[in-house]
Amino acid sequence: MNHTWKTDFSDYWKDLERLQTSIGYAVWNCSLDLPVRLVAISEGGIGGWCLGGGDEHLRICRDVVPEIPGKETEFLGEMCKQFNIYLIAQMVAKAPKIYGRPDIQHRFYHRPQW
Repeated sequence: MNHTWKTDFSDYWKDLERLQTSIGYAVWNCSLDLPVRLVAISEGGIGGWCLGGGDEHLRICRDVVPEIPGKETEFLGEMCKQFNIYLIAQMVAKAPKIYGRPDIQHRFYHRPQW
């Protein structure tokens, strides 16, 4: 079965490392004509989706999804500095200080100055 949902914490890092490579190439290639200033990561681009529910969904939301702010958003912020871009993205994440529950698609952005 081909899952689109991340079932292990390391799966998020695989996504982020692949995105860094893809974004780096896209920014370089597209900047040949005009400077790239904004990059958008599509819904599901980090972490995929949880299709369904039940115990596995709750386990993933409790044990696997990252927290915002956290190491993943710090990584994305460093990438913004590296490529001098603004970034908008969303992912399923924990934001207990905001919502108190993890299973929400959180939208966030970074700017190169952070």
